Amino acid sequence: MFSTDESIYYSRQILLQDFGQDAQNKLKNSHVFVVGAGGLGCPALLYLAGAGVGTITIADNDKVQVNNLHRQVLFSMDDVGKNKAEAACEHLRKLNPFITLHSIPHRITTENIHQFITGADVIIDASDNFETRFILGDYTAQERIPLVFAAIFGFEGQLAVFNYANGRAFRDLYPTLPNYTSIADCTIHGVIGFVPGILGCLQAAEAIKIISGLGTIMSKKLMVIDLLTLDKKEFIINQRDSSKRTERITNETNYNSITMVGEINASDLKHRLDNSPETLFLLDVREPSEFEYFNIGGTLIPLNKLPDRLHEIPDNKDIIVICKSGVRSFKAARYISESRKDVNILNLKGGLMAWLSETDVPKF
Repeated sequence: MFSTDESIYYSRQILLQDFGQDAQNKLKNSHVFVVGAGGLGCPALLYLAGAGVGTITIADNDKVQVNNLHRQVLFSMDDVGKNKAEAACEHLRKLNPFITLHSIPHRITTENIHQFITGADVIIDASDNFETRFILGDYTAQERIPLVFAAIFGFEGQLAVFNYANGRAFRDLYPTLPNYTSIADCTIHGVIGFVPGILGCLQAAEAIKIISGLGTIMSKKLMVIDLLTLDKKEFIINQRDSSKRTERITNETNYNSITMVGEINASDLKHRLDNSPETLFLLDVREPSEFEYFNIGGTLIPLNKLPDRLHEIPDNKDIIVICKSGVRSFKAARYISESRKDVNILNLKGGLMAWLSETDVPKF
């Protein structure tokens, strides 16, 4: 049953022909799990909450940064430094007090996915990396939970729904993890807010349609849209052998190269630099302009130059890989660990942003 205030809140969409009270009830009794509260997740979350999805869980281990705000429209300057999942819940409670919100300030991994994702009717993949996408793809295929996928690059967006009504699975589209050099990174290539904004809204639309039973679901096709020209194409996703879709979630060795990169936190790195710097090789994988602006020493090899300069990495020291937030350095560390079995790799957790906040060094 809806309170009077709830009925008023949802009154305009209840008036919609073919929607009505029945669809609103389905939304109220549903649970959507959103992985990522970034450029895709923020608009998706706004419209899921506004529509009245009864329970929304948000998972994101990242913190709000100033350079997020042009596209992550849930947040403001007051949120800088806060965990994204927790800040998103805080804002969404103000938007819609009639729903239940849960935050998970952690990265989704093969180790915790069964613990965190429970009772979800739909999962929205609003993540920004292929490692998480493959983990979600395998888990949802095994559990037969609809997965709403979107990705962006430049002015182009992609949208698909997996595991819906015997439709396609994520591995039907991406059977294997792409080579790291083919994976786009907005920290290098850039991003403008309306692209993830529109794709995130489309993800919310697909989730609402799935729950309410309305419309046609993008379950057997991949939609690709160019938001500069508004040209749209749809590609049939060929179905692969169903027995091969779910086996990988139980084969932990398949994920060794994805999840087993070691990490070092900023305070531990500071201690080692102060006491035994000769045992370390600092590898900074940012762009030259970033390195010139601020660095903690080490060797600069931008991420996109790494394949040609692997020979510069020594095999007799611990390699500490560094970037701004820890995302590019994670990719670099994984690539090095796959290419050079003779070296010990550690990723600086949280990157230089964590270094600046956790160590007693001058701020810039």
